[in-house]
Amino acid sequence: MPSAGGAKPPAVRLYMRFIFKKPPPPGNDWERQVGLFILPIIIFTALIAAASPDEFIPPCFFHELTGYPCPTCGSLRCARLLLHGRFLAAFLMQPLAAVILVGAFLYMLYALAAVTLHLPRLRVTEVTLPEKLVIVLGILGAVLLNWGYLIATGK
Repeated sequence: MPSAGGAKPPAVRLYMRFIFKKPPPPGNDWERQVGLFILPIIIFTALIAAASPDEFIPPCFFHELTGYPCPTCGSLRCARLLLHGRFLAAFLMQPLAAVILVGAFLYMLYALAAVTLHLPRLRVTEVTLPEKLVIVLGILGAVLLNWGYLIATGK
């Protein structure tokens, strides 16, 4: 229905927007403060995980109880394989965890560069309800497919 000025109303947008926002002033940069707190913890945890032997990996309660792997079974072993540079073995061990961990690592590199060099920050805006539904169903589907893979391969 046309508006009072005769112009058509805007069509319903069905796509989210990715924008770059300029960084905040140094004193208000919460991403930098959080990063400076979390990054040493991640590095320390990664070094411990890479150096620890297999007997320090705790057993999965769900697997012990049912005999089937849980959706996250093998994630710690996957992380250790990634830390040792064995990317294919990590992906075959726990595909979803491998993709998430590599993606998180790449995002951390981007975030470190953006915060350190005061670059514009990537933001996702204007996500519509149908897009949110697609995202949620996509995540659920990925988890279920990954779980099926773990059960089928006996990981």
